[in-house]
Amino acid sequence: MGSSWNPAHALKQVRAAHGAVAPSITGDTLKLTARAEHFADAVRFAVEQPDAMRRLHRLTARLCDGSTVDALLPRVLEAALMLSGADFGDVQLVDPATGALLLTTEAGFDDEFLEYFAVVDDTGSVCGRAAGAGQVAIFDVNADPGFAPHRDIAAAAGFRGVQSTPLLDYSGRVVAVVSTHFQNPWRPSEQQLRLLQLYCDFAGEAIARSMGANGTGFDPIGRAMVSALLAPDQMRLLGASTLADDGPGGDDAERPARWSFDPARDLTGAEAAFAASSDRLVRHLFGVGLQLHTLAAVFDQAAATPENIRAAGDAVAGVLEDLDMLTRDAGLAMLALVRDRATERSATRAGARPRR
Repeated sequence: MGSSWNPAHALKQVRAAHGAVAPSITGDTLKLTARAEHFADAVRFAVEQPDAMRRLHRLTARLCDGSTVDALLPRVLEAALMLSGADFGDVQLVDPATGALLLTTEAGFDDEFLEYFAVVDDTGSVCGRAAGAGQVAIFDVNADPGFAPHRDIAAAAGFRGVQSTPLLDYSGRVVAVVSTHFQNPWRPSEQQLRLLQLYCDFAGEAIARSMGANGTGFDPIGRAMVSALLAPDQMRLLGASTLADDGPGGDDAERPARWSFDPARDLTGAEAAFAASSDRLVRHLFGVGLQLHTLAAVFDQAAATPENIRAAGDAVAGVLEDLDMLTRDAGLAMLALVRDRATERSATRAGARPRR
C-alpha cells in the first residue's frame, strides 16, 4: 500500500490485463447458491421498493451507451456518492494480473490520501475487505479494530464513516471497488446499501466490457436475468461475448452496434430459450409483486374493515411468500443451468486437446 498516484498509467495497466485474462464461470456450489440468493433478494427488493428501483434504473441507463471506461468511471462514482449521500469517494480497479486495487477515480481527496491508497494489495483495508468478501460498511473508523492501521490517514483526509462495495462482471469476477466516505460517523440504511450493491452489480459488467474484457466464460443467462432486473429498458444495449472481442480499438461509430445484446441472435439452444424466458419471468414477477404490495397496503390501512377483508389481506401475504419462493427457485434453476453448461464446455475443451 502506498505509491505515486498515476491514474492514467493505472488505467492503461488494468485495460491491458483485462484483454489478456479470461474470466471463468464458477462451478463452486456454494458460490452458485450465493449468486442465486443474491438475485432472489434483488427481485424481492424490486417488488417491495418500486420507487427505489425506478431511481436505480435512471442511474443504470447512463451506463448503457457504449462509453469508454474513462467516461464510465466518473459516472459510477457520482452515482455511488448520490446513493450513499457521501462527502467524497473513489473507485479502484482490480488488476487481474496481480489482484491489486489501483485507484483511478476520486472526488474530494488530497494528494496524501491518493498516494496512500494508489495501490492496495492487502485485505486489511475496507476496500481490500470488500474485494475479498463483499460489501463492507464501517460506522466509525475510530471504533473499528481492523481499521486501526489507517486511522491517521483517515483523520488527515477528514472522514469517520466509510463503505466499500465490489463491482463484479457477469462471470462473478471482481473488476473494481467503489468506496464512499463521510465526514462524520455514518450508519447506512438497509435500502442505501442494497441500492449501492444492485447498482454495482450492473456497473461492474459495464466497466469490464468498456475495457475489452475477454469474453471467454461469458454467462449469457446471468446477463439476461440481471439486465432484465436492473436495466429493463436497456437489455439490448449490453455487449455480448461474441461482440466483445472487438475490444476498445474498433471504430467508435460502431461501438453501440457491437454492444447490442440480442438473445435470439447471440445465444443458441437452451441458453437462448432460458434468456428469453428469464426476461419475461422477471418482468412478470415485478408487475405481480407491485400489485400485491399495493393491495397489502390498502388492507393494512383498513383497521375496522369486515373480517373477510382482513382475511384477504392474509391471503395476499401468503401469495407474497409464494412469490419469494418462486423467485428463489428460479434463481437456483438458472444457476444450475449455467453450471451444467460450464461443465459441458469444459468437457468439450478437454476432449479437443491434442494427445502428446
